[in-house]
Amino acid sequence: AALAVQCASLRACYEWLFCCDRTVMSSNGHLHIYCPWDGHPFSKSERQCPDCGALRGIAKFDGQNRNTRAIVEAGGKPVWRKILWEKQPFDDDYVDHTFLESLITNADFHEYDWWTLVKDSAVISQHFSTVTLFVVVFVYTYFGQLSCQLLFALDGVVLVAGYGAVLLTRDQDETSNSMLVAVQIKRCLLFVLALYTLSPILRTLTAPIADDTVWALSLLLLLLHLMFHDYSFVHGSDSPLGGAVSLNTAIFASVLLASRLPSNAHVMALLCHAVQLLALGPIMYRALKRFSLTGHLALTLALVLLTVAVLFLLSPGLGMGFVGCISTTTVLAPLWLLLIQDRKKLINGPWDEAVPSSVPTVPRVSHLKTGGGDGAGLHRAASSPNIHKSA
Repeated sequence: AALAVQCASLRACYEWLFCCDRTVMSSNGHLHIYCPWDGHPFSKSERQCPDCGALRGIAKFDGQNRNTRAIVEAGGKPVWRKILWEKQPFDDDYVDHTFLESLITNADFHEYDWWTLVKDSAVISQHFSTVTLFVVVFVYTYFGQLSCQLLFALDGVVLVAGYGAVLLTRDQDETSNSMLVAVQIKRCLLFVLALYTLSPILRTLTAPIADDTVWALSLLLLLLHLMFHDYSFVHGSDSPLGGAVSLNTAIFASVLLASRLPSNAHVMALLCHAVQLLALGPIMYRALKRFSLTGHLALTLALVLLTVAVLFLLSPGLGMGFVGCISTTTVLAPLWLLLIQDRKKLINGPWDEAVPSSVPTVPRVSHLKTGGGDGAGLHRAASSPNIHKSA
């Protein structure tokens, strides 16, 4: 009697551990109580599911790998889980209604407004006007409407105005203005001397090349300059690659155009003007925007109006084309961005890669004990989590 009681207890424990009320004992083994495919509860006499037609199978458990069981809801149906390491009573292409519960759409969505976009696009209009003014100056110089002396005077006015604006917008705790002016004057004189020495070579650099080739190549280089220009530089950021490509194409285009001028003095004056507008101009724009946003917008408006005026004097068609480009960049493009931002669908979820919020810093190791003692300081530094993360 005691042995029978012990056998019954062992059997009950076995059913509780491995069957979990989902199977019933039969002569062949443990029959399913619920259909593995649709959760239909079997009666004692049923051998086939009336819903899906599946035969009532036998659950085989080895006590460790329970890969044929499914978590069952209170209503009697198995619950799908988003796992791959366990076989579930569902088809391979089954998609549960809880599959996209953790889906996040447009988590970092930033809503723009039209006026902010217009202010940010002022940088593009500003630089486009600068490049156009340089081309207009070359055209007037090439056709003899702008003399060499007047061009040198224009270079001096632009240099003094731009450098004065940079000095006025500097932080007061930086190096004194007198020392900075002395250093910059020295650099400017060295640059002018080098340019004066190279002017005869640059003037005859493209002598064997046809004018049409020079015009086409210069236009292509200026377009590349506008494409690769680092427009974020004025806003405070920096892109070394884009800035280098843009600056090289601008200088190359200015050298090609200057080689078509009649004298060495014209070549020197035009190249000085190109360096001031295309290389040093963004530095002044950045300093002015950091000092005053209103001043930055006022300067942009002044450059656009000046460019429109000189283009209309040169050709009304060119002036209208420039106005169309500026209107598209400043007005139509922000409106188009506002219209299409509702269509933005950025999907995030638990499948995304983790992004560290901050980069750990490596502690200074100059205070560590490298010899003598018990080496506790070295051990503490080596076990620091920052060192392991950096490694």
